[in-house]
Amino acid sequence: MNAENNPEDPTAGNRKIPFSRILYIEREDFCEDPPKKYFRLAPGREVRLKNAYIIKCEGFVRDEKTGEI
Repeated sequence: MNAENNPEDPTAGNRKIPFSRILYIEREDFCEDPPKKYFRLAPGREVRLKNAYIIKCEGFVRDEKTGEI
């Protein structure tokens, strides 16, 4: 995928962003049991990725040793 380096400055050019079926996100951008007005990624919810597509969380992996998602 191509993305603008700076949307306010077209002369800044573009960059290629790799995109695949597996995504890694920041810990604070996901909640296993979200409150009602949570607008980030959660099981069964959809979000739009910047410069990309709308995705839906259909599952997640929890570390057996630490319990971290």
